[in-house]
Amino acid sequence: RLVMGLEELPASDFESLESLSIPEPTSLEAGDRPEVLAPAAFAKAAHAQLRAAKSGYLPAVNAFASIDRYQGWEYDGDKSSWSAGLSLEWTLFDGFYTPAAVSEKRATLKAAQEAVRQSRLQTSVELRSADFSVSEATQRVSVMDRAVKLARESSDLTRQRFAQGLALSSHVIDAEDSLVQAEFGLAQARADRLLAIATLRRALALPITGDPQS
Repeated sequence: RLVMGLEELPASDFESLESLSIPEPTSLEAGDRPEVLAPAAFAKAAHAQLRAAKSGYLPAVNAFASIDRYQGWEYDGDKSSWSAGLSLEWTLFDGFYTPAAVSEKRATLKAAQEAVRQSRLQTSVELRSADFSVSEATQRVSVMDRAVKLARESSDLTRQRFAQGLALSSHVIDAEDSLVQAEFGLAQARADRLLAIATLRRALALPITGDPQS
């Protein structure tokens, strides 16, 4: 099984990565990853809490309205009255509760913003590294593919020379051994490339299995 962080990719699905597209990073941040979204949501909540704490410095405005209706007995009539108004309450001293609350919420917000910065920095580094790994692995596959072709041509030529009595059996064995090593190197390079693609897609918060077009 291929371990990707906390995820595991079954070996049966490993080759399916060949059909997945290699994404082109449009930025160096992966804002859709949970590692980024969670701290950002916490920072947003901390900002709202700070604003709520600062409201303790502001006056409280209350509105009221009432309607009263009176019915007379003697003249069988009725009258009504209404009243409305605003009241303003301003706490002059609350035992330093508001300053303490604001200071606490400001510290919480600062810590949350730092967590967001760290998470974005980490995902940016991961994305840079993953993008470079895909490029490097792709080049290595190309080099090893060329090495296999050359080793196969050398093996065929050595066999022909051996059939003509122009080469020793040890030469054939050496040529075959070089071909096997080149093929193994190509298989390893392809596996490394698939792993690099999976790592890049994870860094971009994209699925590493499923729809090839995703």
